[in-house]
Amino acid sequence: MEESQDKLKTELNRLCDEKRYYDAARLLVKIEDVEGIEQALDDLTRNWMWKLKDVDDETWSYAYFLDGFCNEFGAYDWREKNITLAVDAYRKSDELGNQYAALRLADCYEKGVPDKEESAKWLRRSAEKGDANAQCRLGSYYYELSLGKELGFADAQRRFGKYSYSPGIDDADGDWKATGKKYMAEAVKWTRLAAEQGDDLARDNFGRYYIIASDEDILSKEETLKWLNVAAAGESRYAADARQWIERLGGNGK
Repeated sequence: MEESQDKLKTELNRLCDEKRYYDAARLLVKIEDVEGIEQALDDLTRNWMWKLKDVDDETWSYAYFLDGFCNEFGAYDWREKNITLAVDAYRKSDELGNQYAALRLADCYEKGVPDKEESAKWLRRSAEKGDANAQCRLGSYYYELSLGKELGFADAQRRFGKYSYSPGIDDADGDWKATGKKYMAEAVKWTRLAAEQGDDLARDNFGRYYIIASDEDILSKEETLKWLNVAAAGESRYAADARQWIERLGGNGK
């Protein structure tokens, strides 16, 4: 289920107040910005990361993640934002097995460097490791690429990257309709994986994907309504939108 960033930040601050720094470092991977946690990050860095000795790779992976996070956002007064150092730290974290570092790398390459090819590679790596957020985002990117049947695939790929990590999906034969269906099938696959993990944005996305797919073999109305009903019954900010999709598709909300 979707977790409130405010609640996560409150918990992170509490853990640092209690000097439970390792638990705080494990929670940090779910947080998306530094607003309201600057002091906690300062405490965490000064009192935990720099004192690590003779610990396992998992612990070091969280230490490098913390270092990457602080460099990405410029977390305290003696450190400015440095995407290059953030990328280096996140790469080390990923090499040591941290499943969350790949998604941060995708963001760094999307917004900081930028390099769409590299961003796409790390986004897929994160999705393959099972991160629901990455799976949902990867599904959204494939959905955008599927719109190339209206935009022209060359333009769509300039906007969203070539996605060269997807063997067999290209527009070399000029068959835009067939290529669009391949992209949509990928969108549905990754969005389904995210929905199964409780991601309500992914569940809500099935409404528009169904309309665009227009192919029961790629995405059935039955499955679409199943996920929309789950999202509509929840308390996330996507519940109201899911109910609107159910009404538009002539389904019965529960």
